[in-house]
Amino acid sequence: MLRLVTIDLRNADLALFDAYEAKVLPLAAKHGGRLEIRVRAVDGGSETHLLRFPDEAAFEAYRNDPQRLAVRDMWERCGAVATAVEVEAIPR
Repeated sequence: MLRLVTIDLRNADLALFDAYEAKVLPLAAKHGGRLEIRVRAVDGGSETHLLRFPDEAAFEAYRNDPQRLAVRDMWERCGAVATAVEVEAIPR
């Protein structure tokens, strides 16, 4: 399954956001997931991640990983706002 995560960074502390991401993105592998791509808008106002997980249960395990939850306060303090939707690849 693929999840597209769009993050609004317009009011975010980018240094704190980047520190948070450095802690949580590597945890995806622990749950069978991987970051396919991570891109940031040139103006720094948003970032997009495409994450791949074997299934919904693995994605939820990542979201509820104790190491991820332990740094939740960093997420809250950084001021970023994220939305995630399940997506699928469209054949060319």
